[in-house]
Amino acid sequence: MFTKQVTIKPVSPFSFELSARIFSGGDRQTRIYEDSQFAQLVRINGKLIHIVLTSKGTVNKPELTL
Repeated sequence: MFTKQVTIKPVSPFSFELSARIFSGGDRQTRIYEDSQFAQLVRINGKLIHIVLTSKGTVNKPELTL
């Protein structure tokens, strides 16, 4: 299994919880927000990749880990 961690710094103000709740709607088999983690299946170069986003920052100093 290949695992890589990336840090993302959105422009503030940014609410990870609000964004994750908005974007987690729809099919719970491919996209879910639970236990402060946003998880989704994405297709990259024909392969399904499972991504997980978590927040380490605040609304005023946002920092996400993918």
